[in-house]
Amino acid sequence: MQTQIYVGLSGQLALRRQLDVVANNIANMNTAGFRAEKVLFDAHMEKAQEGRSVSFVVDRNSYTDMRAGKMERTGNPLDVAINGDAWLQVGTPEGLRYTRDGRLNLDADGRLVTMDGNPVLDNGGGEITIPQDAARVEILKDGTIGDGERVFGQIGRVRPADNQTMTREANGLYSAPGRPEAAEDAEFQQGMIEGSNVQPVLAMTELVAISRAYEQTKTMVEGGDETLRGAIRTIGRID
Repeated sequence: MQTQIYVGLSGQLALRRQLDVVANNIANMNTAGFRAEKVLFDAHMEKAQEGRSVSFVVDRNSYTDMRAGKMERTGNPLDVAINGDAWLQVGTPEGLRYTRDGRLNLDADGRLVTMDGNPVLDNGGGEITIPQDAARVEILKDGTIGDGERVFGQIGRVRPADNQTMTREANGLYSAPGRPEAAEDAEFQQGMIEGSNVQPVLAMTELVAISRAYEQTKTMVEGGDETLRGAIRTIGRID
């Protein structure tokens, strides 16, 4: 009789994990360069006391959906979107990190930085500085940045050896082991940013489905608990 309770609880734990992930995806559906997270579940078979097999839900892992988001035009000359499998690399106090958030700015020293003030790096890992007397900024498809007459540097286009080894961190940053490789097949688009790849309608539908499934497993757990209580009461009345 306890098997029903254990199976229901395993389902509730898995659904709670999935709910957290979907809720975070929805909260970031307007975040530039955001990649949705997905959860992988599995069924673990065990023999119950009654001699039959019972399936328990197991939260195996989560992974990042690497599909690109929709390109949005901003008209800001320092905004860049990446068309292709590549990432911006930025320097942080914790080391090299990656992002698809192309909302760039200049800091007080003229360095090209992210919204959080992390310097954007070239393919060699160097910082890019734009002189104060630059009348305009042009960013070519290969990342070359200049003012039409001078070249100030080239924004790096890189990718880790395996995207699925990337670890999500705060503020749209990712870390990955090893050294990145150049991604010369990708192209920059100036004056645009990449939006989130979260699909709002599908995410909301998934949220509703999770809520309903949670209520169903809750009912199953409560039913099993009541059955167990009834059995205990019956045994207690036996002389």
